[in-house]
Amino acid sequence: MDIEYISLKQYAKKILRLSKSMLQHAIDKDWERLSRLEIDRGHTLKHLFDHPDVERCLPMLSDILFEVLEVDRECIQITEKERFALLQNLHHQSKQDRAVSLYRNNSLG
Repeated sequence: MDIEYISLKQYAKKILRLSKSMLQHAIDKDWERLSRLEIDRGHTLKHLFDHPDVERCLPMLSDILFEVLEVDRECIQITEKERFALLQNLHHQSKQDRAVSLYRNNSLG
């Protein structure tokens, strides 16, 4: 086991920890914290994949990175479901606002 692999494995484990934290914040609907973690994770991903030895070490990191993909899949499902619910609420609110506006514009008095 060489120093490059150890370094890259630490980046991969950090990415996994950040991904799991992002998932928990999605479950908690803490979107602000999730977005900050996503930025941090993006920087760590860049460091990992910009490393000159990453291609050589990827087979040894594949289990960790596969787990990251699984956590991401769960996080995406939660955020997409929440986004859909938010869009439905906005659409419903917009319809209510239009109805109130029509009533006010057409009411006597």
